[in-house]
Amino acid sequence: MAFMLSRKEGKLNRQQTMELGHHILKAHIFKGQSKKTGVSSSVLQALWISSSTDGLSAALASLRNLYTPNVKVSRLLILAGASVNYRTEVLNNAPVLSVQTHLGHQEMAALLLDFGAPVEGVSENGMSPLCYAAAAGH
Repeated sequence: MAFMLSRKEGKLNRQQTMELGHHILKAHIFKGQSKKTGVSSSVLQALWISSSTDGLSAALASLRNLYTPNVKVSRLLILAGASVNYRTEVLNNAPVLSVQTHLGHQEMAALLLDFGAPVEGVSENGMSPLCYAAAAGH
């Protein structure tokens, strides 16, 4: 499935990018390659997905990944170059971290913070991730 998606003509859309990331991780295609090549499998996976799409950040902020996040695929997208500062289409164009804190996705919020998502990033209405979390009762 991963090979089929990466061989499509043109670049992948958000949903296809998420699906490719899932299949790359499930296939373990680069397992054991780090000893032979000196490059870790996570770097090789990130290179593969980044060459198949232009929308890494858009995939990270896709509605599917916001509301039912896949932390492992999200980590792969970030390693491949997705911006943790990317603004979403929800909550007044809030950054991804704000949406994840609002929804109570602690593991996803921790991942974004680990990769440098700014805690002071605000949406168009001036609310920070902490404000969104508090407003939702988290």
